[in-house]
Amino acid sequence: MTPLPIANPELVFRTDGEEGLLFDPETGQIIYLNETAAFIYGLLDGKHSREQIIGLLMQKYDILDREVAQNDLDAMLQDMHEANLIGETA
Repeated sequence: MTPLPIANPELVFRTDGEEGLLFDPETGQIIYLNETAAFIYGLLDGKHSREQIIGLLMQKYDILDREVAQNDLDAMLQDMHEANLIGETA
């Protein structure tokens, strides 16, 4: 089974309208997410596959080119992974 992206369970995620924020209770750090990042982060529940997230991004933002959506998602997930904001299911 392919691992699924999942939000870091140690962080608190909240949305404020379309945008979001992550709070790390251990460090007190707050990370602000723009609309797209908050939308993606909300889907990182370990149930949505990369392909499902791409489809939802294409729908929500009227993206016609699947490759553009894939590249944007991959870049976002890579940045989030490097910042320890996400992981993967086993």
